[in-house]
Amino acid sequence: MEDIGGIIYAIFAGIVMIIFISAISGVFTDLQCQPYKTQIQQKDSDIAQCNEQLSLTESELDKSNERYAELIRENITKKDFEEIKAYYNQTQIQLYYLDQKFDTVNNNFYKIYNVMITKYRISIAINLFFVLDLISLAFFKHEVIFFSVSWIAKKIRRRKKSESTEKQNEQK
Repeated sequence: MEDIGGIIYAIFAGIVMIIFISAISGVFTDLQCQPYKTQIQQKDSDIAQCNEQLSLTESELDKSNERYAELIRENITKKDFEEIKAYYNQTQIQLYYLDQKFDTVNNNFYKIYNVMITKYRISIAINLFFVLDLISLAFFKHEVIFFSVSWIAKKIRRRKKSESTEKQNEQK
């Protein structure tokens, strides 16, 4: 039994020794990890401060974006100026084309107006001729006819006479 008591004592002593060694190794491990734990805690506090600073910076960025949007609405930017300049140039070109079209239409109007006035004058002259002719026929029928016939006859005689003199001159 002594052997069993020694074996139990050895097993018990081995368990105690394992517990003691693990406790001592845990203390040594804690002693070795203590500087790292301090650094980790310091880094955690640095991260917390950085997160606070990040949130402050984000809120300032949001305020700046709002202010920038307000400034864009209230002020003329270079982009706005360039857009206005482009619209101005486009308007100038359109005005130039409209002016050319207006000149063309105006010139066409004057041409048509002049043609119409000329036709109107010719029409008035023809109408006056016919009206006078009708009046003369009505009142001076015989005299006008006689005068017209004699006038045409004189013209024909003059023409024949000038033609015959020309032929005689050519023959000489």
